[in-house]
Amino acid sequence: MTIISENRDIKFIIQFTTKDTIVTGSPLNEGLRVMKEGEQHSINLNQPKYVAEVLQYILDMELDVTVKKVHELNGNELLVSMGYQDVTGLLI
Repeated sequence: MTIISENRDIKFIIQFTTKDTIVTGSPLNEGLRVMKEGEQHSINLNQPKYVAEVLQYILDMELDVTVKKVHELNGNELLVSMGYQDVTGLLI
């Protein structure tokens, strides 16, 4: 997933590593079952809700965008730091 900022100079490249699924190939395109704060969620990165949540989390990290214009992030670690726990074992 690549997110480009408003001024188009700054990019956030988020790499997710998952096991393939039969339906779409990626559980993040069909709904990865996760737990957060005792509640089950289904993360689908085609839904704006989750894309917005990931983007807001990255912006709150206050990465130095003056020196580095392209930031590569580990999506699996990002989800864990956001409080999500994979209950399917599909994240590698």
